[in-house]
Amino acid sequence: MRRLLPVLPALPVLLLAALAGCGTPAPQEGTATSTGSAAPSSSAATPSRTSATARSSSAATRPSAAASLTPAPEDAAGDVPRTYDEGCQVDQDSATPVECTLGDPAGSTTVALVGDSKALQWSPAVDRWARERGYRVVSHTKSACSFSAALQQADGREYTSCREWNREVARRLRSDPPDVLVLSGLRSTALPSTSRPGGESSGATQAALVDGYLENLRPLVDAGTRVVALADTPQPGEQVPECVAAHRDDPSACDFPAAPGLGTPALQEVVDRLAGATLVDLGDELCPDGTCRVVDDGILTYRKGSHVTATWVEHVAPVLGERLDAALAPG
Repeated sequence: MRRLLPVLPALPVLLLAALAGCGTPAPQEGTATSTGSAAPSSSAATPSRTSATARSSSAATRPSAAASLTPAPEDAAGDVPRTYDEGCQVDQDSATPVECTLGDPAGSTTVALVGDSKALQWSPAVDRWARERGYRVVSHTKSACSFSAALQQADGREYTSCREWNREVARRLRSDPPDVLVLSGLRSTALPSTSRPGGESSGATQAALVDGYLENLRPLVDAGTRVVALADTPQPGEQVPECVAAHRDDPSACDFPAAPGLGTPALQEVVDRLAGATLVDLGDELCPDGTCRVVDDGILTYRKGSHVTATWVEHVAPVLGERLDAALAPG
């Protein structure tokens, strides 16, 4: 493993014409090709967002009418990262890891993106950040499976394929530790090692999930890997696209009070207990002034459950890039 290079200065950020309503198509996320063992390549793109400061100053005037939303409410469920179509997300039945490469395939600094769909939802922004800085990204994600060695649950049952997947991904990463590991996850609890088979009543706890995170991450940190956790996105409590479709004249009726995402407390505890780790939270972008907005600068923010749209992730990519740089800055 090569050590992380000094963080490059943030590149100038251009206002993307499409997001300003000028009709120019947005650049697309770099392509990732999946494989069970080999790492494929990716293409380049350019930044597309104003600075966080400029955006905050215009928050009060952001459009809310649903007539010109991107994506349209009926299309939101399909507004996912390309990494889904390219086979990068392992389904719940399989325990076999699939590795995809994003960013600069020739980069000498390696970043691992690991976790469940809450990690993969950030792949367009992580991909862009890495390409701009010459970093290579390898992704390992599995449906509903956090990067914790603990026994997790899915649909009230023990999620054994998740545990097997975790063991193999952890083994692969330990054999060639990345310079940086970026993770996120929806899970809030797992079963303690002493628990008997069963559901939540068997004693699933945050402590067990956190211990499992640390079991996977500490050997990597000891080898020199820097860990950055991305806070989980908040749960709306309803399907946002359906709500917006029913309130086209006033989508703000679907806004909801800000609260930490379900998986965030466990991730925060991991960061607090892991030397040199950092939590990066874009809650102020998604939920400014304590309210989670379902429309941001004409973009529908949520696509399904608590997952955000790939279009919105592209929109905030420069902000996430700046915060990743800050998290990895020396000292």
